[in-house]
Parts: sequence; structure tokens; C-alpha cells
Amino acid sequence: MSRLLAWLENHRRLAVWSFLVGLAGVLIAFTGFIRDIADWTPLKHEPTAAAGPAADAAQPNADIDGNPAPEPTTSTPSPEASPKRTKAPRVTPPVTTDDDNGLTVNDLASPVVVPPASVLYLDEEDEVQSSGDTMSFGPTTILKESYQHSVALCADGIFGSNRCANNGNATWIEYNVPAGYRVLSGNVGLTSDAPASCRLSAQIMTDGTARFDRELQLGEAYPISFDVATSNRVRLQMHALDGEGRCDLAFANFRFRR
Repeated sequence: MSRLLAWLENHRRLAVWSFLVGLAGVLIAFTGFIRDIADWTPLKHEPTAAAGPAADAAQPNADIDGNPAPEPTTSTPSPEASPKRTKAPRVTPPVTTDDDNGLTVNDLASPVVVPPASVLYLDEEDEVQSSGDTMSFGPTTILKESYQHSVALCADGIFGSNRCANNGNATWIEYNVPAGYRVLSGNVGLTSDAPASCRLSAQIMTDGTARFDRELQLGEAYPISFDVATSNRVRLQMHALDGEGRCDLAFANFRFRR
């Protein structure tokens, strides 16, 4: 019995020591786990370097991970990648004034565009064709009133000496109607120096149609104004019906107007 008790005592002591040894091992393992937790630190996320001059200045030779940046390389761009060529800005030359004439250098250098005249006098225009008889152009008088512009057609009276070289036929002259001009106007009558015996037939025609057709004697004059916007050609015409000497019929201040 005593031997049994001694055996049990020995096994109890062995069980206690085994328990203590196991507990010590657990404590050692737990202590190591606590130390590992205490020493552990979370991984830091490095922020991405911002683009711009400040970032370039902070890390001139390193990439985002701190590695040395590669040396920059240069290459010639292809023609397709080259930017389009732009025109140089226009430079306005300085303006200087010519005090004598009141003009500027720009005025002298720039082309001058003259607008079309509002009035064209027939005696200053080129005729298209004519009968080839005697005619005069320029100043004249009708009923002692002076006109600076006129087309005067000459015709001898039927008893004249053919000084106008028309041999009794009609004397006429034709003009084209300029583009943009709408009205033909003026005064028609015998010149003030015509013989009193002169009697003439006067016509004004556009494109072959008579717009004015009258017999005239000394002391008569008629104002003329009619639309020629749709006309191409104007004819002034006269021939003598009676009289002796040179009889001139004047189309005074005849002009095209806009």
C-alpha cells in the first residue's frame, strides 16, 4: 500500500511538472506574439508625385519609386507631326504726315479707288458709230442760254451749199448706255446762230425705237428726260427740212444719270 501511494505521489508530481512546463511554453509563445504585434507597423503608401515644376524640382533625377530617372533623349519629329506653319502678323507701317499736302504716307501708298461718276456727259464719251458728217462737241447756246456740254449736229438747209457734207441725208451719232445709268436728260434745240429760215426734224432713239420725234425751228427748245435703264444704245439724229445756210441742232447738256 505504501508503495502504491509512493507511485501515485511520483506521478502527481510528474503531471504537475508537465503542466507547468506546458504552461510555460504557452506563456513564452504568447509573449513572442505580443512582441511581434508591438514591433509591426503598417505599410506606408507613397503618394504619387504631382506633375509640374514643383515636383520636378523636388525629384529632378528620380521616378515615383525613388529610382534614378533615365537620361532624356531627343528625336527629330516626323513631318506629319510638325505643327502647321502660321502666317506672321501683319505690321501696319507708321503713319507720317505730309504737312504741305495734308496727305499721309498711307494715303500715298494705298491704291485710290475712284467711285463711278454720277453723271456722264455725252460729249465726253466715245461714240459707237456715226454718219461721219460734220459735228461739234463742247459749249453751245440755245435761245442765248449757254451750256458747257453739247453734241451739235450740222445740216445744211435745202438751199444751202452742203457745208455739212451730209448731202441732204440724216446726220446721226450713237452711244452705248453705260451699265448702272438709268436716265438720259438734256435740252434739244437749234443753236442761237442758226438762220431763221432753218427747219429741222430731230429724233432721239433707243435700240431703234423713237423716244423723241419733232420738227424744230429757231426759237424752240425742249427739255428731255426719259428712262434708259433697259436700253443698250442711244441715237441722236436730225436732217434739214427747210432753210438756207448752215443749221445746227444742239443736244445740250445731254447726259446719263444714275
